[in-house]
Amino acid sequence: MVLGVVGNPKPRSRTFRLAELVVQRVAEATSDSEVMVWDLADWGGRLLDWKHPENSNAVATAQGCRWLIVASPTYKASYTGMLKCFLDLFPYRGLASVRAIPMMVGAAMDHQLAVDCHLRPVLLELGASCPTQGLYVSEAELEEDAEKAVARWWEANRQWVST
Repeated sequence: MVLGVVGNPKPRSRTFRLAELVVQRVAEATSDSEVMVWDLADWGGRLLDWKHPENSNAVATAQGCRWLIVASPTYKASYTGMLKCFLDLFPYRGLASVRAIPMMVGAAMDHQLAVDCHLRPVLLELGASCPTQGLYVSEAELEEDAEKAVARWWEANRQWVST
């Protein structure tokens, strides 16, 4: 399974659409027919309830996926608190068998290091492997052509995505 998790507080955001594009690319490359993209904006207060039964199911689903695409807009040079609440649901090394792709959207290219300086380390701390470069897309690139931005990243990273 290829799973996308989007930590943008705006439902069906541009970050969500970008995550969908990456999930599709990875699923096609790995011949994975099962794909999902979760929009954490739909989860509301449940993210704060560690004992919520749906959260246990979500953690188990994420732990069982082959690829996890983790997406967030850049907030204060890092990922969102919403995404942090989701990642806090996992135990130490809780993503040990998962390959993850960190991705972020930001207002300007000045923030492009956030994906590898802030999001990648938390995924590695949780035990995920991150074999590709992180994907950072500026809002200007999103306005111009999001698919083109993903295609450029994909050309440089597809060799690391295997079946």
